[in-house]
Amino acid sequence: KIGRIIRMKPNGSKSFTEWFWAIWSKIWWLLFIVLAVGIFYLGYKDPGLLIRLFGTLCTVCGIGTIFYGIRTRRLQQQSLSWPPAKGTILSSEVKIETRTSHSGSHPSTFTFYRPSVTYNYEYQGQSYQSRRIIVADINWPKKEAEEAVARYPVHSEVTAWVNPARPKIAVLERGMEGKSRKYQLVFLIGALFMLVAIVFWLVAIFVIG
Repeated sequence: KIGRIIRMKPNGSKSFTEWFWAIWSKIWWLLFIVLAVGIFYLGYKDPGLLIRLFGTLCTVCGIGTIFYGIRTRRLQQQSLSWPPAKGTILSSEVKIETRTSHSGSHPSTFTFYRPSVTYNYEYQGQSYQSRRIIVADINWPKKEAEEAVARYPVHSEVTAWVNPARPKIAVLERGMEGKSRKYQLVFLIGALFMLVAIVFWLVAIFVIG
């Protein structure tokens, strides 16, 4: 994820981007509830519609995830030729997220680890902030997450590799050496979405009709 640098207009008023994110941060949950209620209401009116909606949602998520994987692989290859910029680590920690699934007879708990490293850097006279270590923004194994954070202690100076076409995008580690599984995971998640979508569509076609 890229840190957003929000610039104020000369007269001190907020930009459209700043207004948008300020409003979105307050009402996103309300929009989600309205969407969920609307989907289940339509599903109640037409049982087959809910199945088709979920099939469509999974299809969109699958295609989007696969395209994200293609984009990250392309950026990963391009990063080998990105110019360097001096940066400073602002924060560095392993973020832990625990999720519990209640499907089945026994609940299952899953723990996800993510190295959260925030750094600023200057490129062509402009200051930017980023949280990317590598191009792909996905979960890491616990040991690798801890090792990544240990490489970037707070206040240490680092070299950020900047995308010259979009200077807001930068990474601390270029290439894919030793990280191929992280990039492959994106495609596996996309394939899983597509598999679930196929199941929904088969149910909609052959069971519900």
